[in-house]
Amino acid sequence: MPIQQDYIFYKKLIKLFLLAVTCYVLPQTSFAQIEENDYTSEYTGGVNLNTNGGLIGGLAFKYSRKISHNQYTYYGLEIINVKHPKETRLTNTSTGNSYIYAKANYLFPIRLQYGREIILFHGAEEEGVQVNFVGALGPTIGLLKPYMIEYDYGAYTQIEPYDPQNPRTPLGSGGLLTGFTKSRVAPGFNLKAALSFQFLQFKGNVTGVEAGGILEGFTQKIPLLVLEGSVQPQNRSFFSSVYVTIFFGFRK
Repeated sequence: MPIQQDYIFYKKLIKLFLLAVTCYVLPQTSFAQIEENDYTSEYTGGVNLNTNGGLIGGLAFKYSRKISHNQYTYYGLEIINVKHPKETRLTNTSTGNSYIYAKANYLFPIRLQYGREIILFHGAEEEGVQVNFVGALGPTIGLLKPYMIEYDYGAYTQIEPYDPQNPRTPLGSGGLLTGFTKSRVAPGFNLKAALSFQFLQFKGNVTGVEAGGILEGFTQKIPLLVLEGSVQPQNRSFFSSVYVTIFFGFRK
């Protein structure tokens, strides 16, 4: 079933890419009413929401530079939190603190992206809507941070990485900021295609929404969940997701 879902996702991603390319290569007469852009660069930042990251998936930043009438070079940076789809949160009835059962690691992909941003439809200089196609790829630095648990050792408690062999009772999560010194790196790559809807509220400033899909792969399987015994959750080396980024920024 996961393979079939990934196939459907990739098929939709390819269709989106082909649609954007088709729009771009239409005869120039189709864009007869398009006016020349009066900005040469754009800087934006925003909040990312995606199907692998929960309510708030991470942060996204972009710089684009004009290279032709309708094209911009795209440079992107994203810092995202990726979760396993089968994470289960439990609560210790004695302390009231919660923790994620069998979670072994956090995965924070740091994505560097290079590509093209193609203007499909120009908005008015003020209070208009501009529609762009974005296609980009680049390396991923996957930061694997151990999931820290506070264990009860009777006379004392201790925060340490989750261990399925540990017979002690988890009192709760050790916190997101603990354990970074024990992190390791998993290299990978990322590829995305999206449509960007920019609302030009006033000259020099821009807000908008970027919506699309992303494919990401690593050189190893990412151990997000680890169980005791022979039955293990499905940890993968490839991830796909649909995302929305709400951004704001300015132009020069």
